[in-house]
Amino acid sequence: MRILKYILLLLILILSATCVFVYTQNGTFSVSKTKSIALQKNVIFNYINDYSNWPDFLILNAQKSEKTTKQSDITIGENAFATWNDITFTTQKSIENDSIHQTLNWNGSALNSNWNFSTENQNTNVTWIVEGTLNFKERFFKLLGLGINKTIENDMTKSLDNLNTFLITEVNKFEVTVNGIVQVPEMSYLQQKKSVVKSDFYSTITTYLSKNALFFKDYNLVMNGSPMCFFESLPSDKNEMSIKMCYPISEEIFTSPESEITFGKSQSYQAVKATLKGDYIHIDAAWKALISHCKKNNIEISNQNFHLEIYVKNYLESNKPSEWITELYLPLKISNSIPPPPPIANSTAETE
Repeated sequence: MRILKYILLLLILILSATCVFVYTQNGTFSVSKTKSIALQKNVIFNYINDYSNWPDFLILNAQKSEKTTKQSDITIGENAFATWNDITFTTQKSIENDSIHQTLNWNGSALNSNWNFSTENQNTNVTWIVEGTLNFKERFFKLLGLGINKTIENDMTKSLDNLNTFLITEVNKFEVTVNGIVQVPEMSYLQQKKSVVKSDFYSTITTYLSKNALFFKDYNLVMNGSPMCFFESLPSDKNEMSIKMCYPISEEIFTSPESEITFGKSQSYQAVKATLKGDYIHIDAAWKALISHCKKNNIEISNQNFHLEIYVKNYLESNKPSEWITELYLPLKISNSIPPPPPIANSTAETE
């Protein structure tokens, strides 16, 4: 009996010593993973900043996360969130094309998740850092080479590999078709007037579209067509320009003079049209193809400082860039019946 007491006491001492040892271990952890991706920084930032894209690349517990169990109405930027069962990411702050700062609830553990983007040569380095404090159970498993930090590290590595594969495939797949001469109808719309550099416009277009989709929903409005943008410049202009981001409606709506969103109308006119299927990084190739077609066929443009883009299928309808459809229009001075050339697929059209 006395031997059993000694054994029990010894076990208690061993258990106590183990607990003390575990508690004295460093309870913090930080996992950092970097992936170099051969794409522009703004393309990658915009993709990661939108939780609706995460099922395409996110790995949780060694399995692809095909759908969220809950997510915010606006999936982009500050206060946006997405939940996969017991795992929730919430964006606290995003600095355009620079960083994304999130809180991460991982099965009850409160962690921080940060994304940083930097340019190296012609590639973008995407660095993902997850850090936090381990409870007793997690510290014990850490000593065994297991636990939350190891799981997260494996998931981060696989997620970044998936991100690279998906983006390279999706973004580089595109097709340009010159459709020829068309009649652009008269249109009524709600409009937002801005001054932007066109290259910056495409890095923020997802914000325009999502916020105004929510505006239409909040005020029970119906969009009578696809979102579009009038540019007061040449398509090749790299300087700041005036734009009107427009959302078609069927009848006039009165707004206050100081409102950011106002009512507007455009007249019907003839234009030469091209269609881009793919990511907006190929928009220049589409405009070059259209302008080259006009020069080749002696089609005279009535206003060199005006062009229109209609976002027929955008990220609100698909989170795959290869499926986006954008229509491009240049107004005509003299009409010609010119048959359209064949599509340009996965290549860059050069201006003749």
